[in-house]
Amino acid sequence: MAPGAGTPTGTVVFDFGDGSGTTSATVAGGVATATHIYTDTAGSPYTITANYGGDANFAGSSGSDTQTVNQAATTATV
Repeated sequence: MAPGAGTPTGTVVFDFGDGSGTTSATVAGGVATATHIYTDTAGSPYTITANYGGDANFAGSSGSDTQTVNQAATTATV
């Protein structure tokens, strides 16, 4: 498939690597965004994978990267 013209559309499926299942995000303006909250740091670093399904003008693709998740700091006010 030749390089596409215009702006990609479609869906990106994110796997956050913690066994929680996948999250789908619609591509809008050429960008897909997903938010995820990790409930444990035990598996860190996690491998995050994004799979783009493609559309009529753009071929599908995938990529991955690792994310280190640290425990959040706590505060107490008395």
